[in-house]
Amino acid sequence: MIATLASTTSIFKKGRRYIFMIPSPAETYLEGLLDMAARRGLKRVALVNEDTLFPKTSVTGAVELAHKRGMQVVFQEAYPKGVTDFTALLSKVKAAAPEVFGAAAYFDDAVAITRQMKELDINPERYGVTVGGDLPEFYDLLKANAEYTYGASQWEPVLRLPGQTEFLDAYKREFGHEPSYHSASAYAGCMLYADAVRRAGTLDADRVRDVLLALDTVTLFGHYKVDADGFQVGHRMVTSQWQDGKKIIVWPDDLATGKPRYPTPPWTQR
Repeated sequence: MIATLASTTSIFKKGRRYIFMIPSPAETYLEGLLDMAARRGLKRVALVNEDTLFPKTSVTGAVELAHKRGMQVVFQEAYPKGVTDFTALLSKVKAAAPEVFGAAAYFDDAVAITRQMKELDINPERYGVTVGGDLPEFYDLLKANAEYTYGASQWEPVLRLPGQTEFLDAYKREFGHEPSYHSASAYAGCMLYADAVRRAGTLDADRVRDVLLALDTVTLFGHYKVDADGFQVGHRMVTSQWQDGKKIIVWPDDLATGKPRYPTPPWTQR
């Protein structure tokens, strides 16, 4: 199984022999946000997450990354799945006065948290989300309130990778819009499996598995290389920021299409 969107580490550390990871692990989703903040000398970090597997893993990784960079986690709390009113949680965040705020959440929560941050006038210097902030729908719903928000992405159409032009052209002809990283990962997963079958010369599971374990290649989704557990060790994420209604890649430096804007101005000035 080519697991095109499974990024939670524990899935791959239970002795499963036939599952292979395509994206970067969940622990790295907030790495760009924290790295850029640390390089600017910011220290105080607040983190919240939905109390489910992927968001919990993302925050666990974020805490470790923050500590490695000499940052202080001044607030950390999980919230139950299905919550729509984040007022109490965000009031605690405001009281902690973080310079950096990261939310490990899915799309609907990311939108709701951002809206309620404005209502409560919570304005850290840097604010980022794990899932949703990179999608066009995030800006479509929030408009100017999405400005300055950082989003994590496994892939972006502007990256120059082998086979990407053909994929983008075919996708846009079929669906009338650019793909998200979810679609690109699924396509790359199919291509990887087909390539492994060709190299193995058979559909035999063990022989295809051996090829996938040894494969070190670059697809339209980026670098593919896994360890003995099928756990991804080659792929890199990017961090984007909404600037004037456009999504700009701002991290890592060698893949950036622009510079991050900071500090975040008051809500009334966006």
